[in-house]
Amino acid sequence: MPVILMRHGQSEGNLRRIFQGSLDYPLTELGREQAGQVGLWLAGRGIRFDSIYSSPLSRAADTARIIGEVTGAPEVSHFADLREIHGGQLEGLTSEECNARFPGYVGRGLPQGADFSEYGGESYEQINARIAGFIAHIQAEHPEPQSIAIVAHGGTLYQLLKQWCGWPAPRHFFVAMSNCVMLCLEQREIRGHLGAELKWMLPMELLDGELTTDWRIADSPGGE
Repeated sequence: MPVILMRHGQSEGNLRRIFQGSLDYPLTELGREQAGQVGLWLAGRGIRFDSIYSSPLSRAADTARIIGEVTGAPEVSHFADLREIHGGQLEGLTSEECNARFPGYVGRGLPQGADFSEYGGESYEQINARIAGFIAHIQAEHPEPQSIAIVAHGGTLYQLLKQWCGWPAPRHFFVAMSNCVMLCLEQREIRGHLGAELKWMLPMELLDGELTTDWRIADSPGGE
């Protein structure tokens, strides 16, 4: 079953370099254009989706809607489990403000991972439980091979990729996801385990109104 994971287009929070988390920042004009151009890129290659799933946060939901309209896909299904990781008191702050208000934040090591419980946000276990629930839903809802798009956020897509493509799921896997990046997975049984393989990852860049592939990954703050 081919599954394409997509991160949303540029949001107002991205533009201002804010830790967005569960806060609902809309797409910028550039973000809407990115989504439209990705839709055209997919349609031009004959890629159509049987189903599109999205986070309910507008930066992801609007990206999914635009891509669906361009590719002729069915109505988008919104799933709360795909929302971005809740960052608690970090949300709404820039990186500089996070470090100033919480001096220990900048020195957080790898063991903390995506655990924001000390700031009143989600724990690592909580985010992974809801991602596992979403994967189980997809596997139950689509027992036969279908083309599926999943539009979400950098944090949730990171956990989704680790759980679907890793066994046992690694706590850390180093990958950067720029706005409107696409990752194509193929779900299949691997030695008795129903998992997925990463087939390709395609960073996108909008230059002078034209969409190009670009292997340079733009730096981005957390809480995307």
